[in-house]
Amino acid sequence: MTNPFLYLPVEVAARELDAKLLIAAFAVGAGYEVVIGQKWLMQRNFGRMPPGIVLFKTLTAVDARAMQAAHAHGHRIASIDEEVPGLVARNEGLRWVAPPAVAACDIVFAVGEEHLEALLWKLPEARDKYVVVGNPRWDLLRPEFARSHGPEVERIRSEYGRFILINTNLGFTNSGKGTTDQMVRKLERGGKFDRRKPEDAAFLEGHLRLERASLAGIKDLLPRLAAAFPDHRIIVRPHPSENAAPWKTIVAATPRAQMVRQGSAVPWILAADLLIHTYCTTGVEAFALGRPAICFRPAESAVLDNYLSPQINFRARTPDEVTERAAEIIATGDGFAYPRDFRARYDRSFAAQAGPFAAERIVAQLTERFGVAPAPDAARALWQPGRGYIRHILSGKHNRRLMPAIAPDEIEQRLQRFAAAVGRPRRFTIEPCGERVFHIHGHAERAHAEDGDEAAWLPRWVRRLAGSVAAGG
Repeated sequence: MTNPFLYLPVEVAARELDAKLLIAAFAVGAGYEVVIGQKWLMQRNFGRMPPGIVLFKTLTAVDARAMQAAHAHGHRIASIDEEVPGLVARNEGLRWVAPPAVAACDIVFAVGEEHLEALLWKLPEARDKYVVVGNPRWDLLRPEFARSHGPEVERIRSEYGRFILINTNLGFTNSGKGTTDQMVRKLERGGKFDRRKPEDAAFLEGHLRLERASLAGIKDLLPRLAAAFPDHRIIVRPHPSENAAPWKTIVAATPRAQMVRQGSAVPWILAADLLIHTYCTTGVEAFALGRPAICFRPAESAVLDNYLSPQINFRARTPDEVTERAAEIIATGDGFAYPRDFRARYDRSFAAQAGPFAAERIVAQLTERFGVAPAPDAARALWQPGRGYIRHILSGKHNRRLMPAIAPDEIEQRLQRFAAAVGRPRRFTIEPCGERVFHIHGHAERAHAEDGDEAAWLPRWVRRLAGSVAAGG
């Protein structure tokens, strides 16, 4: 029998945190205790936390090593795959999926039937591990939760007025993690591709060509949009992993254009009159939300066949085509609708668009697969960190931006919003248990001693040094 402890490491908060908190809400409702937070600290503590279930976000070679380490310390291993939403999985070939990662998993959650078919094609020997559940990020796009973004949508509209949103995703050529060559070598080390293989070399060259064309196309598009839509602002929102500095320089040359990087993409999509992107997953999110999106394709490539958004969003090749299509869409107002064949294509990619949510299905599958016996009526929380538990690690600037600090009150507000959206109000107790890591449970009694502030998690020698400096020593 497995302990009712669920570990949810987070890498990119803007993309993952709300979805992981939704899983936490259903898990706590089922009697689990959840530990959620920055993945770098949680992975260091796999051997210092009581055995439970660790839910990974991908199936790369790097994940495989972390999974094996967690498994060695008695944890059960599950994985969703956040690389899949937005892709045509079989076309892409699941090139990032490492066989050792699948081997290390006890259960692998598929996003939809198309993803399941791709897994069975790539690694049929692991078929007993695959379960179709959907994806929790897409739960949050269902009407039950989309409505909960109302206050944030109104805040954005109040601050920015009417606007056209441009989302970018130049992960190779404008990465905040390093140069293009550094990014390529990092992805090769992670087993995502190998330039020595002709098909992988062609994949890389195709992506680089598309990204360069996308950058040039957006630079050309910005002043044309500003001229064509004088009553709109143009908001450029780079992918969380991108370097923001070049975009600040680019938008500065266009009237009423602004670069914004804050919060989740969803309320921005809902607040915008139109989304424009270049084969970005946010185009798929816009479709799920019923919001209009144009896929701007300034260059043609077979690489685009790997992405879902060009197949379910309106397409445009040139800045003039984008501007013309944008005018048509904005003129329709609330009468906008996608063609029916777009919906059929979408439904093959995503399960759990009605009925139980993907997050709910994940918790049910974990309970059944691992024989978990949650204890919702226990007098107090049971999870406690073990001997030598690490509460703080030195984090680079990029990691702190990917997973910034968040207050327990903010986490509780999000959990309560999710619980109210599905009509299941309940108590959530959120206790910090490390820097940017939290223990979430449903018991009234706190499980840990109060710590005054985040400095309490710092190593003792750092606190001594700070005290010495403050005292003038």
